[in-house]
Amino acid sequence: MKGHKPEMQLTIDHLVTVQEEINKIVTGKKTTVRRHGKYAEVGEILTLDGQNYRIKNVFQQANKDMTDEDATNDGYENLEEYRISIQKHHNITTLKFNPEKYFWVHVLEKMNV
Repeated sequence: MKGHKPEMQLTIDHLVTVQEEINKIVTGKKTTVRRHGKYAEVGEILTLDGQNYRIKNVFQQANKDMTDEDATNDGYENLEEYRISIQKHHNITTLKFNPEKYFWVHVLEKMNV
């Protein structure tokens, strides 16, 4: 089918693909990754820039329940900065905040070398 884009598989290898996000994780600024789908199970290992991270927890959270602390764990100063970044990343100028929308939260734990 012309113009059909194959769907990306939801695997741990696709959990973090943007270098800016990888940099935040490697420097310890980011310890959670939010996605529309579940990309990993607890205990799986994610390797980024030669460092290993274990998936410590995976759970769903609604937008309305997200706090500034959650945004900080996701590598942002606060919830507003998180929302602005999401709009920019997805090229959305009129992102409608849906408080009932759920995301999968993947909690990372750096493994000792």
